[in-house]
Amino acid sequence: MKEIKLINVKVRINKKKILDNISVEFNEDRIYCLIGKNGSGKSTLLNLISQIWKTKTGFIKLTEKMDIGVMNGEGFYESLTIYQNLTHHCILHSYDNDKIDFWLKEFELWDERKKKISKLSYGMRQKVSFIKAIIGNPDILILDEPFNGLDNFSRKKIIEMMNEFIKQKGKIVIVASHLLQDLEHEYIDYIYIAEGRIRKIINSELIKTDYVCLKVMFKDESEIERFINKNKIDETCIYAMNLSDLIIITEKGLLEQISLAEEQIDYEIIPDIIKALEGMIGNERFNKHNKSRNI
Repeated sequence: MKEIKLINVKVRINKKKILDNISVEFNEDRIYCLIGKNGSGKSTLLNLISQIWKTKTGFIKLTEKMDIGVMNGEGFYESLTIYQNLTHHCILHSYDNDKIDFWLKEFELWDERKKKISKLSYGMRQKVSFIKAIIGNPDILILDEPFNGLDNFSRKKIIEMMNEFIKQKGKIVIVASHLLQDLEHEYIDYIYIAEGRIRKIINSELIKTDYVCLKVMFKDESEIERFINKNKIDETCIYAMNLSDLIIITEKGLLEQISLAEEQIDYEIIPDIIKALEGMIGNERFNKHNKSRNI
């Protein structure tokens, strides 16, 4: 069974903690979605898994030698064309380059194949980066914010290809993004990262049945602190907050322990948790106050 294990991994840059004691497993036949605001440590984690970076503290173990395809918008020869870059990539990794034409046509890049990478728009670079990652049919597919800069057609195409890729046996997909509601695979783990730490892992088998998203609205920030302390709400349940609103994702059984009626406060239960997460991660109105609470 293919598996990646991170054990007590820590990363510091200029004495700043980027990743703090990360221990997590990634198993075959699953999609792992890393969720967190910019600067939370998602890209660093992906760079470690893809072996672009090395860790001095902790361990990263692969159960066997695995081919890793990485989409991170980097690793291009800027003076070469799209076609030349993909050809060189296939030769370097001993991939069959007869798939290049297929992938360029899939992403409507065939007519642009002779264009130099340096002349491409950000969206076009993203598409070429995805092709580089998937063209060799790797064991592990790592995608760092794959939908940034893409039009709706290209975004849907990448979702489609991710869904097809994971249907093969023995594959692992790890993606950092908050636009994942169209993924069809039944085995998805949502890993929430904040301040370099994994706060919670929720799998798709449970997220729709056992968890609930609660938005509580207050008149001022002092009421939020009192509410959190009175109800003994664990910090791993607090996904976002601003001066007047608090977002909590927790197990349905624990929701019954939170005092709502007697507090005489406004609240809303959000049924679509993934959609709620997407809205929060992209909303600086919530994110900017998380750091002060160190959650």
